Amino acid sequence: MKTGRAKCLVWGAAIALVVGPGSAAAQEEDVSEHVSVELDAGFAGKYDVADYWGSGYNVGVRGLWAVNTTTSVCARFGIEHWPYQSAPVIPTLVPPGAVVSVEKSTGQVEKLSLTPAVRYQRENVVSLLGAFLEAGVGIAYVKTFALTEVLYFGGLDDYARFEIDESTVRAQVSLAAGLTRAISTSSWLELLSAYELLLMDGTPDVFSISVGFRVRV
Repeated sequence: MKTGRAKCLVWGAAIALVVGPGSAAAQEEDVSEHVSVELDAGFAGKYDVADYWGSGYNVGVRGLWAVNTTTSVCARFGIEHWPYQSAPVIPTLVPPGAVVSVEKSTGQVEKLSLTPAVRYQRENVVSLLGAFLEAGVGIAYVKTFALTEVLYFGGLDDYARFEIDESTVRAQVSLAAGLTRAISTSSWLELLSAYELLLMDGTPDVFSISVGFRVRV
């Protein structure tokens, strides 16, 4: 459901940018002070098609420098986390008919990313709402760890273990869209949706939806 909403927000922001009012007065934002900072937090969809990882969360900070009234260059540092789910693993460890007596599991996927990007935005596209599109290519460090140990009765063995312990650095493509609402002349609330694609084996892709607060500094 979160993924569907995220996709709708991407398309909604793109349409708003195309069909929104074209007058310069409706689009202009004071850029005499070029720099702004944004904090965001939200929910991330499944890390990949495997059932080992549940839905996650993300937090980030973004710095923006306004080139003109519609275009900014920016960079976002983000942290994303997905919890490990052992339920799909246990049936592969325990033979049919065996009874699990003890099960211990721990794990998560952690991703740290830095993504330079370019943002195109328009103010007052729909009523008091603005909209933006953002695209960038950056780098991500991904740490994947999962461990499940079980003791059971039945079968040839009474102990089984499943473990993943990997780390990698990969390029990341990021596309984002969102709606903005000014709450003062120098601060905005934002609803953001993002699509991230890691350029690695299996090419994990993730949709996320977040709430952000941006302030001109």
